[in-house]
Amino acid sequence: MCSSDLDYGFRPNIILHGDVAYLHDTFTSAGRTDNLFAASFGATYLINNYMNVTAGYVYNQRRSNAVLQDFNDNVLRVGIGFQM
Repeated sequence: MCSSDLDYGFRPNIILHGDVAYLHDTFTSAGRTDNLFAASFGATYLINNYMNVTAGYVYNQRRSNAVLQDFNDNVLRVGIGFQM
């Protein structure tokens, strides 16, 4: 598996996130080989020391030599976080 991620403090209260990953998986007993790719980016806004809002996009792709196992997945996410 190969993966790389990056967080960048754009401003004191805004953090940008990015991530890319690739996985080549071989199932020898089943004769199956999968190639998976994922990429995401997003941002976190720190409202105060105890609360944040985050939003992001995630793309996942699988290519397989097995029948009907390929897919592309697009996800948008929004969240509120609390910490003490």
